[in-house]
Amino acid sequence: MRRTLSGLESKLVMGLEWEKKSVVTPADVKRYLRCDDTVARKLMHRLERKRWLERVQRGLYLFIPAERGEAAVPPLNPFLVACHLIEPYYLSYATAAAHYGLTTQLRHVIFICTTKRKRGFEWRNSTFKFVTLSERKFFGYTTLKVNGAEVRIAELEKTVVDCLDKPAYAGGMGEVVAILRSALRRSDHQKLVDYAIRMDSSTLIQRLGFLSELLQQKLGCGLSSQLTATLRKHVGRSSIYIAPPSRFGCRGVFNRTWRVLENVSRERLLAESAVW
Repeated sequence: MRRTLSGLESKLVMGLEWEKKSVVTPADVKRYLRCDDTVARKLMHRLERKRWLERVQRGLYLFIPAERGEAAVPPLNPFLVACHLIEPYYLSYATAAAHYGLTTQLRHVIFICTTKRKRGFEWRNSTFKFVTLSERKFFGYTTLKVNGAEVRIAELEKTVVDCLDKPAYAGGMGEVVAILRSALRRSDHQKLVDYAIRMDSSTLIQRLGFLSELLQQKLGCGLSSQLTATLRKHVGRSSIYIAPPSRFGCRGVFNRTWRVLENVSRERLLAESAVW
């Protein structure tokens, strides 16, 4: 179908282009045209058929402006979509780590932190993964432009803390070590420790303390003795594995300082960091 427009459709498209809208909802249409919900949804359906809109999910459409030509090639920027999917939100884990250059791994998954529950979904070549956090862990983010889209994203220090909290969303413990090593060169160490303590997770503290000491011993980068001592005060009584236990993995050595069972070799943990 050609990208022709009726009078009402033209009025809406002109409004969207004037405001440089990238994502459109029924509420936007009702505001522009002062119509009811039924009219707004019918109009959006027609514009989708005419390739002025592309459906992302129910009630959310990507606007394809006239400058995209008769072929109506949509902008393929998942960050334009990510900032409209849920409130409150911020981007973190591997997504934020890649933005800050803490990792060389590029993934098609966009990790979105929120205090609500929402099922993930795929759009074109991207997967949107929603991670539900408790209120106490939902902090430490800022607003930045990422790939041309203004989004809320974890601060560098909070990115590291989030990755330590949920290593699977960072690419595994080997990748977390690489992220931490890179961050230690550029981050505010006091803020990193403060954020780690604020998360109120002994497991996170144990991981950060152990890995920081490992990086200091092997690669000459780590937290100061004063900050390390601060972390030690928050180590709980429970012991943890440094990596998810494997049925066929080694039992490892027990680190008494951090109450960590080293169930993978230190060489393997540092393998990802060797290329940085």
